[in-house]
Amino acid sequence: MAVDTAAGTATVVGESGLDTAEHSLAFDAEDTLYLVNYDGVYIIDTTTGDGGESIGTIDFSSHPDYELAHHGDFNPDTGMLWALDTTNDYTSTRNILVVDLDDFIIEDIISTIDDLHVLVFAYQ
Repeated sequence: MAVDTAAGTATVVGESGLDTAEHSLAFDAEDTLYLVNYDGVYIIDTTTGDGGESIGTIDFSSHPDYELAHHGDFNPDTGMLWALDTTNDYTSTRNILVVDLDDFIIEDIISTIDDLHVLVFAYQ
């Protein structure tokens, strides 16, 4: 979806063809749009909406208690994706997974508060 903030309108660009049940959709500092879905990482074509093939998979092997990273954003200072983990009931304490999308490795885990559901950075 493309949003014209001046006109206050939104236009459908296309379909990614990807399941978006548990996802993180965010632009990085170079205006590349990423979709992280469960553990797969995709680059979304902003002119067609196409999701193409996964460019990689987040490596949870060193953190087996976590299974996905979603509802996150890119840290403008580090370029790393900060995304929330999940639990089975979606109501307990969440953690922020700091993921380096150059190698798909979880670099850090930060404990947060109960019921946190979205994370976004403000650019200044």
